[in-house]
Formats: sequence, C-alpha cells, structure tokens
Amino acid sequence: MSHIKTRWADSVNIENPLSEYPRPQLVRNDWQCLNGKFDFTITGKTEDIPENFDDEIIVPFAPESYLSGLEKTIEPDDYMWYRKKFILDDCFEGKRCILHFEAVDWRCMVYINGKPVGTHQGGYIPFSFDITNHLREGFNELVVRVFDPTETGWQDRGKQVRKSTGFWYTATSGIWQTVWLEPVAEKHIDNIRLTPDIDSSAIRIETIVSDAENTQLRTIIKDGDTIVFAGKISADETVKLKNVKLWSPEDPFLYDIVIALCDDDENILDAVSSYFGMRKFSIGYDDRAIPRLFLNNKPYFQTGLLDQGYWPDG
Repeated sequence: MSHIKTRWADSVNIENPLSEYPRPQLVRNDWQCLNGKFDFTITGKTEDIPENFDDEIIVPFAPESYLSGLEKTIEPDDYMWYRKKFILDDCFEGKRCILHFEAVDWRCMVYINGKPVGTHQGGYIPFSFDITNHLREGFNELVVRVFDPTETGWQDRGKQVRKSTGFWYTATSGIWQTVWLEPVAEKHIDNIRLTPDIDSSAIRIETIVSDAENTQLRTIIKDGDTIVFAGKISADETVKLKNVKLWSPEDPFLYDIVIALCDDDENILDAVSSYFGMRKFSIGYDDRAIPRLFLNNKPYFQTGLLDQGYWPDG
C-alpha cells in the first residue's frame, strides 16, 4: 500500500503541506503553520534528546507513508524524535504563544529549547500547550518524542498493524496532523460551543474565557451579509432568531458568527469567528407508528455507506 500514489501526491508542497487553517470552527486571523520539513530520528527508549538527527521527514505525514519521505516501519520499542527550528512571525509581538498539535499517535513529550513543556496520550484528538515562557528571541527549537506500540499495546488504534494484510491498515505513527502556532491576548476566548434549538428558534452560545474579570462578550450573527443579531451576551446565552433557515443535505445553510471579548470600555481584546447550522436530529414515529430517524422533526431516510481506509500516499 505504501507505494500506491494518488494523482495529487506530486502536487504536495513539501515546504508547507496542508497549509489551510486547521480549526475552522474557531478561527482567528493570525496563526503560523509549522508543517513541512522536520529533522527526524529513531532511537530506543531513552529520555535524552538525541544529539544527531539522521533523517528528514515531511510533517504531517506518518513515517510509514510515502509522502513523509521515509516509508519506515516503527517498532514497539522505538522512540520517534522530531526537531524543527522556527522564528515567530511579527503577529506574536506582545501576545502569548499557543503550540497546537491536531493529532499525534500515540504518546508524546514536547520540548521547547530543550525544556519539557507537556505530554499527551491519545492518537486521535488535538491538544495544545502555552509555550510563551519557554521562548527566546530569534530561533526557537521544537522537539517532539513519540512512542507508538501499534498492535502490541493496549491503546485505541483502530485496525492499525505493522504488517498490513487483509482488512488491516498500515500503521500511522507519530505526527499525522497539522502542527501550528497561535498568538492570543492575555485575556482571550479559549473555546465556544454552539447548540441549535429549532423548536425554540434559538441558538445557545457557550463561551469559555481564559480570564473573564472586567470583560464582556459581544456577538454578531449573520445570514450572508445580513445581520440577524448583534449585541452583548453572557458566557452562556440563548439567542432567539427570526425566520430561521434550517440546515438539510438539500439546503446546507450555515449562519456565520463572530464572538468578541471586550474590556469594560468595549475595546476588543480578542475575537473569533465560527458558523452553525440550525438542525435537529431525533427519533420519532411515522404515520404507521414505526420509529424512524428524524431530521428537523420530519422522517428522513438515510442510506448508510461505509467508505473507510487510509489515504494511500499520506
């Protein structure tokens, strides 16, 4: 499988692959992508950062894959080591710096300039560290140590095995999603949750803030270029909408939303944008009293299609 190529493989920019914004449901204007060439080496189980990195890998492609440039099998007793030097963009001036990993399989330790900044376990979810206090002027060095025992361990791994046969997949070890940096203000929005309620024609907006003291939240909700709501909200606010447009596969309409964190004088400290669809999934009874899957309070027939597998070259 590792030698199968799609027609897109040769068009990948190895200097900055997968350069699109990695978190579309919580968007800030400024960010810095670290994807591309990393120094790479494999060692036994040691806590010491290697002095020599004898390979180069293209992140965010797993070392088993063609697009990584390596096509190496990772053994259960191996430690994978990644290293990259970077300079912060100008947009980080006066801001805190958050280092994001969209996914690393499986257990990792992260170092900045030789100092450990955090660990993470789990190969399928994003995680981040505030690395501000570990940075210095000019070049900084990121090192990531990863351990992935694949089928010899107890961790969630899907159908990954070191030797793919039958319906078993090629292993996907190490960094396999985007690595990026984000500048944030001292007081900033950490996360948001948007929950539609079509029965009440409302959207629930939950906002988590790093430090809410002497701040306020404001939001704008838009239907295209038309503002449907603008005003101050609480950290857990339900906003009523007029003439609601429902989401469906036939008409997948999405509302745009911007949430701003302001000080008491309404100066903007941070702002994020997102989107939501007004839709409802439920189970109900049809006119023959048979339970059905419902979309927006109406029976909706679903055709189940299983299309699974890993992208052959990446």
